[in-house]
Amino acid sequence: MKKHLCNCDKGDCPLDWDGQEIAFDHPDSNNFFDPTRKMFVATRNALHEFERDVIMAAHVLLFREAITHGGLDYLQTFRDKDGRRLWFIEDGQAITALLPEDY
Repeated sequence: MKKHLCNCDKGDCPLDWDGQEIAFDHPDSNNFFDPTRKMFVATRNALHEFERDVIMAAHVLLFREAITHGGLDYLQTFRDKDGRRLWFIEDGQAITALLPEDY
């Protein structure tokens, strides 16, 4: 289930959400990417590769999708039109935006 990170009628989409590999009703699909409950950070590499507004928009999309589906898997991935990837991981301490090579 790909979702675009913009209104594509107005121009290029900066990122596409890859969706998730496990079913939304899977027991591990229990993360909400909620910035009011956990610290949100981005690695230096992620900030270098993607604009801050793009990272924030992706985070908002994940938060909304988590509410819609009652939770998401801890790892969510996006990619841009050039194939560059941006990951989001929620763990016990924080929500982190990072590049795959940062993991």
